Amino acid sequence: MTNNPAGRPPGSPNKVTKEIRDILKEFIDDNIDKIKKDFATLEAKDRIKIFVEILQYVIPRYHAIHSTIETERDFPDKIEIVYIPAPPGAPPPLREEPKEPDK
Repeated sequence: MTNNPAGRPPGSPNKVTKEIRDILKEFIDDNIDKIKKDFATLEAKDRIKIFVEILQYVIPRYHAIHSTIETERDFPDKIEIVYIPAPPGAPPPLREEPKEPDK
């Protein structure tokens, strides 16, 4: 935000930028068939290179997000899971029981 109260409101497009975008859109609309034809004559590696360049204007880029969570609690590095078989006469398990680990 600027200190100019008569300035452009936040989020509104710059007039020159909008005019240039309109000119480019019109150029592409008028020449799309030729652009497609020229694109088809390129070698595969060049088509891929151009395609990847164009994608950045169509699909937003994603950025990795790194975060650190601090806690007042200490958690163990490992958690031991102990299997306790069901007592005799218990209903059957909903899923297959894990095999006993080899000792």
